[in-house]
Amino acid sequence: MSDNRQKTSHHLLRSIRNFFSQEPLWKLFSLAAAIFTWFIVMNIINPTEIKTFQAEVTLENLSSLTNKGYVVSNIEDIKNYSVTVKVQATRPALDELSESENKNNIKAKVDLSKLEINDAEEFPKTYSVAIVPTLPSNLYIYNYDVASYYPTICSVEIDRSVSKTVPVELKTYGSPASGYVSEYPVSDIEEVTVTGPESKISQVSKVTATIDITGSKENITDDCPLTVYDHDDNALEGFTVDPQSINVSVEVRKNHTIKIEEPRTTGSLPEHLELLSVEWSPKTIEVTGEGENAPESITLPPIDLTNIRSTTTQIVDISDILENSNLKASSSQKRVTVTIKVGLTNSEKYVITPDIIHITGLSDAYEAEISDSVTAEIGGAGNIDVASLRPTVNLTGLSEGTHSVPLTLTLPEGAVLSNEIKVNVTIKKKAANNTAEPVTEEPAETQSTTSETHEEDSTSSDNSQ
Repeated sequence: MSDNRQKTSHHLLRSIRNFFSQEPLWKLFSLAAAIFTWFIVMNIINPTEIKTFQAEVTLENLSSLTNKGYVVSNIEDIKNYSVTVKVQATRPALDELSESENKNNIKAKVDLSKLEINDAEEFPKTYSVAIVPTLPSNLYIYNYDVASYYPTICSVEIDRSVSKTVPVELKTYGSPASGYVSEYPVSDIEEVTVTGPESKISQVSKVTATIDITGSKENITDDCPLTVYDHDDNALEGFTVDPQSINVSVEVRKNHTIKIEEPRTTGSLPEHLELLSVEWSPKTIEVTGEGENAPESITLPPIDLTNIRSTTTQIVDISDILENSNLKASSSQKRVTVTIKVGLTNSEKYVITPDIIHITGLSDAYEAEISDSVTAEIGGAGNIDVASLRPTVNLTGLSEGTHSVPLTLTLPEGAVLSNEIKVNVTIKKKAANNTAEPVTEEPAETQSTTSETHEEDSTSSDNSQ
């Protein structure tokens, strides 16, 4: 019996010795033992550590103030508060808390329902409210303790709540796709109500709604949040807007270049005139239309030649033409200038000498001289008496020197002057002995009437005698 036990013991020892003599199995056993030891140390006998975190201040139960007609006037400053929170826990627990989705949920809460406000007090007034740090609620696997935190008090400024109506300014962000343009944004709401601290409400100037049109090829409508701004276009915090957002629409249209066809003519010119040319400008315009398709050209209304007696320029409004084609253009592109140039088929030339040219508008301190004759080519009337044309030059505002001045003619009905005529007029100061006041001659008709009056008086006197 004893021999059997000895043999069994000897066999067991030899088996263990053979097992550990094999190097791979020994390494595997060592690794398992190390992992087990680490697990025991980290989860059973691991000591706690302290790690520091930063937490943002959040206001709780804000409605407890707004329902009573109060508002937090330093809410922008409170948002910049940072509370240092020291958390005590095991290393695995702290590692878990340090992950970004957990770390960002460490909060420092300020419960506004704890405030006791006396309406008889003078506002704005600052209150000291306790800060209470909180950790994420999803970390229930580990135990955490807040070792300490600072600051422990938050200064909250309370003011009475007031409202005012302000205009809404609509803006766009970005640009539409290449080859497209956007119209001005529009909305059904032009004014909104802004509510905030009584001591700061005067800073509010406007509210803006911005719609993003980046890369757009079609009309956009979006619900846009509203932002409050002061007179210097600085965004303001601590105000509420009713409504908080509005619908904004922007029309996005495709750019097109279309041709303007040569206008046709109707009616006839007088016999002594012929049509030389019809010129128009611009010949193409930039327009916008819905979608990719647009007409290649538009046609202007016909030009009636019946009442044209000389070269004439007309301004044609094409707004209706564009609208009927569902096109839009800038105001400068909605007018087309059409020039109808005409010439004379038969005419006569009349020489106008300086002695029959009337001078008007000349200052008394000057005298004028016209030395050269000019020729007027006139069509549409024959055998014109040159004097009946009453050639006239107006020298108003001119001083010493030689000037080229337009000659004005009084034409018979139906007559046409082929080209504008200009004459050279030399203006000089009068000599010193010629500066006396000129004697104004009585018109011949007046003299005749006066003479007749004297004769009648004489005759009456003779008869009375």
